[in-house]
Amino acid sequence: IRRLSKGSGKAQALSSLILTTTGWRKFGDLAVGDQVFHPSGKPTRITRLHPVGQWDTWDVEVSDGTVLTVTGEHLFTVDEFVGSSKRKRRTLDVRAMAREGEFNLRLPDVDKEALRANGVSEGVLASFQNGRTIVGARQVPPVDARCITVEAEDGLYLVGETMVVTHNSPFAAA
Repeated sequence: IRRLSKGSGKAQALSSLILTTTGWRKFGDLAVGDQVFHPSGKPTRITRLHPVGQWDTWDVEVSDGTVLTVTGEHLFTVDEFVGSSKRKRRTLDVRAMAREGEFNLRLPDVDKEALRANGVSEGVLASFQNGRTIVGARQVPPVDARCITVEAEDGLYLVGETMVVTHNSPFAAA
């Protein structure tokens, strides 16, 4: 494991949508103090916005057809299947996934009941299912992007109209 500084290119496209406790916002319109959602279904406060920049950019495809535009150092926590029933939890950046050529990496589940209890609409809850996997990644032309830091201890939060679990931790696989 290697330590990456927070905001060091683990970014999301500014045009990406993210659900806050006050409604949908573009990533580029977020502010410190806004609350986004953690996979536990609870709000987590944005504690820092990192500078906007352009890095190597990738489209990451999820098994439900969702495509997220992120940078190569963007982190995803995934469960890798290492046998008939065993899973190994890993945090990988997009470049590592592409380099290893291994996809079908399962994203953590989202607590829909807790999201419902925190006011997330039935329409949003119907837009995704648990059990999704990352199925591919391809490099695309650079776009303006930024990283956020959330107060959740594990650094996880939900992004996109289908509430994909993503990550802002300073740790990545070597």
